[in-house]
Formats: sequence, structure tokens, C-alpha cells
Amino acid sequence: MPKFKFDPNSTKRQGRLRLKDPGHFKRFYTIPGKIKGITYIKGVTESGETKTQAIRFDKKHWTEARAANWWKKNNSRFHKTWKAGKWQDLKESFLIYEARDFDDTKHNWSEVLIDKDKQKLTRGEIRDYYMQNVDKIFPSLHNKSVLILIGVGKNKTILKRNLDNDTIKITKKHGIDDPESFEYWVNRRVIEFHPVLGDTTDFIFVDVDIHSDNPKKAKKLYDDAYHAAQKIVKGLRSKDIKTSIWKSGKTGIHIHGKLKKPVNIDEARNTLKSFLDKMFKNDDIFTTGIAKPGQIRLDVTTLKNTGSLRAPYTISILGHVKVPMENKNLNVESRHNNRMQILVNKQIELMNKQLGNDDGRY
Repeated sequence: MPKFKFDPNSTKRQGRLRLKDPGHFKRFYTIPGKIKGITYIKGVTESGETKTQAIRFDKKHWTEARAANWWKKNNSRFHKTWKAGKWQDLKESFLIYEARDFDDTKHNWSEVLIDKDKQKLTRGEIRDYYMQNVDKIFPSLHNKSVLILIGVGKNKTILKRNLDNDTIKITKKHGIDDPESFEYWVNRRVIEFHPVLGDTTDFIFVDVDIHSDNPKKAKKLYDDAYHAAQKIVKGLRSKDIKTSIWKSGKTGIHIHGKLKKPVNIDEARNTLKSFLDKMFKNDDIFTTGIAKPGQIRLDVTTLKNTGSLRAPYTISILGHVKVPMENKNLNVESRHNNRMQILVNKQIELMNKQLGNDDGRY
């Protein structure tokens, strides 16, 4: 076994051990370990599996030597696929961004941060989109702890949960030098915003994911997924739960639900899972478990303490904006005729074509 060392992206306060490539995960959450000073970064992979992506050691309690001893005794509990040599394949600037206390003072607004899935967006276009739509986005972030994804190069991101050892919390719209402001992060390369859940919640959600590499089958599955979303919404509304449907990205659908009062989040997740299992018990195409190719997953696994979901109207690392599926004509005000405005409009048009709807009503 190679000699244990903290990874190159470790910080002054935190020793890091990467187990799996973060690029293979679609969302993350944090779980405190039973031993003081250890935190596990878990996430949901593109295949729908929940795995441990990394381990964090608080340097107040853990030296590298002590962590090495712990890893020697506990490594059999984990499946580590990330190899030390992979760090050498990353640009030095990427490691600098990930390891430092983030304070970006260089503003190259023409730098391309997203160049995927036929979307090419610069840092300036992303910043402009967010500032033009702050009134739509801010309510879902206000006074909440958030997890953010920061672009550090073309198609390269880092996940950030803390600032100066405290969780990131958005309390105001404006304040370019205030870490509690939306504007602060928008000017510091942010791409994704994820509000983080606590141990109680009045917000529930279902992440509807299709699993197919065949474009023709994917189109059929997407139609099935939307009709399933409508069925779920009807069922939730019959229980007096306010709901909405969102196109989360290329093929994903999010169903949001608003409860009348906060409840224990584990109870909320278990109740929602049972509701879905009962609703689709006779339809093999749907599952709340791990999806097989050709299936649609109704995922509620990250409806949990420290779990998260991408905020409405925000951008994904693939360049897709999360938009409501019940409203074709978003009023996106713009002071600049940039590609982000066009991107939003095209996504809404594409969404309506996929669903065979011409008037924006569902």
C-alpha cells in the first residue's frame, strides 16, 4: 500500500483524502463521522448509486500521521478508485484554486467556464445571467446554508461548503465584498447553487432521472417521466401539498413540494418514498432504488439532513438552466443581449417541443 499522505487539494484547516473522481457524481452531501474531526463527503452517481466520494480530516484534531494510522485500520471499509497519479494530470492552477481560501481578485470575464453539451458560456455571461435574475433565484437561497460549485477552468469545478470553517450562508442579494451576499459568489466564479437541508424541512422533492444511452429510447423515457411527474403532482396536491415541476437539465425533472409546516426530514423522506412505491408498484419502468438501463428513477435519497438540490433558475455545470415546466414564457429581463438569454429561451422552446406543447400550458 502506498504511503498515506493528505491530498494536494488539502487546506490549512483540512486534510483531504479523495476516494473517487467528483466528476462522476451529480450531487453531494456531507455526513459527520462518529469520530470527532472526520467528515464524509457522500454523493449520488450518474447511475443513481450513493457512494463516499471523499474523507475530510479537521487538522485541529488530526495530524497526517494520526490520519494515516486511522486509514490503515479502516481503508477496507471504502472503495478507493482515485489514484495519486491523477493529481499530476490536473493543471497546477486547479490545485491552487481548490486548496486556497477562495478569494478571486482576477476578473477575466471572457474566460470560458462551460463548454459541454453544445453549450459554451463565459464567466461574464454566467455572472450577468445571475445578476439579471437575482430576484427569481434569491428566495430559494435566503437565510439558507448553501453548497456551491465554482468554475476554476473550462469544465473544471470545485465543490465548496465552508468559508473560514463555517457553512456558507446567503442572507442578502448585494454586497460584492460580503461572503453572505449572492453578489459576492456570483463575482467569484460560481456556477451552481444548492440550498442545504437540515434535520427538519417543509420542502420535499423528487428527482426524476432517466437512464438510457439510446437517444430514441431516451425521448420515450422522457415523455414517460413527465407524465409520471404529472401523476405525482396530482397525488401530492390531493394531500394539500403545493407542488411545481421543474426541468432540471438535459433530461432531468425535479418535483418540488411545499408542506404546511416543517417535519422531521427522515420521516418526510420515508413517507414520500412509500407514497411513490405504492403509486408505481405495478409499473416496472419506475423505481425508487437503483435504476437499470431503460428505467426511470424516482430519487429521494438526498432528501436528508445535509442533502441538497440545485436551486430554481440556476445553471448546471453542463450549462442548463433549471426552469419551470409549467411556464413557457419566462420574463428574463436583460440589459445585455448575451448568449445566456438565448440559452434560457432555447431550453424553454426545446422543452415544449419535447412535450408536444405549443402554448406553454400543462
